[in-house]
Amino acid sequence: MKKSSALDVYSTSSGLKQISNPVRQKILSELQRRDLSLSEIAQLTGKAQSTLSVHLDKMVKEGLVASRDDPTDNRRKIFYLVSKPVGSSVVPREDLTKAIGSIIDKSIGSPAKFLKGELRALVIGVEAIGLNMDPVLKDIGRQIGTAMSRHMRSNDVKGLIDEVKEFFSQHDLGELNVYSLVPLTLIVKDDYDMSDVPDVGKTLCILNEGILEAVFDSHIINESYKSVAVWMYFGCKNVFIQDANSLAMKADVLVDALKYLKETFPTIDRVTSYARSRTLARSVSVENLKRMREAGLTRIHVGLESGHDPLLAYIADGATREDHMLAGRKVKEAGIELSEYVVLGLGGKKWWREHALDTADVLNRIDPDFIRFRTLKVLRTMPLYEKLETGDFLLPDEEDILREERLLIENLEGIGSYVKSDHILNLLEEIDGRLPSDKKRFLETIDRYFNLSEEQRLIYRFGRRSGLYRCLDDLGDELTSFRIRKSIREMEEKEPGSVEKAISLLLENYI
Repeated sequence: MKKSSALDVYSTSSGLKQISNPVRQKILSELQRRDLSLSEIAQLTGKAQSTLSVHLDKMVKEGLVASRDDPTDNRRKIFYLVSKPVGSSVVPREDLTKAIGSIIDKSIGSPAKFLKGELRALVIGVEAIGLNMDPVLKDIGRQIGTAMSRHMRSNDVKGLIDEVKEFFSQHDLGELNVYSLVPLTLIVKDDYDMSDVPDVGKTLCILNEGILEAVFDSHIINESYKSVAVWMYFGCKNVFIQDANSLAMKADVLVDALKYLKETFPTIDRVTSYARSRTLARSVSVENLKRMREAGLTRIHVGLESGHDPLLAYIADGATREDHMLAGRKVKEAGIELSEYVVLGLGGKKWWREHALDTADVLNRIDPDFIRFRTLKVLRTMPLYEKLETGDFLLPDEEDILREERLLIENLEGIGSYVKSDHILNLLEEIDGRLPSDKKRFLETIDRYFNLSEEQRLIYRFGRRSGLYRCLDDLGDELTSFRIRKSIREMEEKEPGSVEKAISLLLENYI
């Protein structure tokens, strides 16, 4: 179980509650993600249901959580959060305290910049003394976004994006860029003049995240109807069951739901669902998977993450490489398409080689229909975050991750998977194609990057993280390359090392 922070604070109807018990911290953390039954909480925490019942009863009385009857089984209760996370204690940071002076120095000269600098100093100062305010900042951001949304007039996503971009520009909130519309992926680029200050990029990012969520949520009803209308107009072809582990449902219930879906919309060609390897390996039979396929389930997405057992245990994945292999083989045997997700960079500095080799070995033994690369981003909610904060886990840099990716691809043998690198955090999005025919091209693409000059690699990384580049061929745009080179030169002349810090901030600002 994840080592929890010393103190979490939650807002209830009767006031603030301090939570220091690690079991209660874990329960509340999991309930922030989704509503859970007692058995699911037991699985996630590794604690006995009798122990958890005592904690849950107390938390219900304290107004932290509540429960309702499970609609599929009235003997079970579903627990959900009725309180709000306010913050948590963290290790005080002297470097952030020192950064406040630098922030104010760089803010003097403009009332708007000084006000923004004061806000940064306030947030940083609170974290410096040992309090993480992210939940409060996000909640305040949502309140601001709700108020902003009343002044937005557009009734479609593209129009709303244009309005929000203009608003951010007019009010000096940063430059808002659109990476993709489906799914909607936004990049917020803030001023670079704070790039020498530790973690400054994070301080207002979470506020912007809350603002943007609320603005787009406020228009979601009309847009949802439009999305459904568009889906129906184009023939009702594809469906994605939106749950992290849908196959944890009773097989009969899921089969009935799939049948109803197909009967209601007979034009559906593909039904996709997420599933966890542990669930597939230990709780779902091949026979039931075949029933699901016959009822309409055509594709399953699984988070393989890694094939290296010590790493899986280290990140508290809950599954072993044997679980992953058994789960994948079951899905394949049932005749359902299988998409396996691999997390690049998950091995860190210590296990990068083992992660690459053992993951390739597991994939070779499964032969999934799809292999999807996702680059590691450590969030505060992850068990890995505390290991990162204490220095036990060392993040690889972007080029380390690319070397890891090359080693993994190099060791994929005897399979016919389609490889996808379609994610904003991946450095080389063009690694996309079918094995084994495209394997040589994948390796040549990575080698092409490393054969660039040091300056060209930096230009590409800066352009990629700024949303200006999507592939290496984009380096051929001489005007864009000139502008990036000029920006890099100016930043380095002003403060050596600031470019790498700016790239890190850009990565943090992906929403």
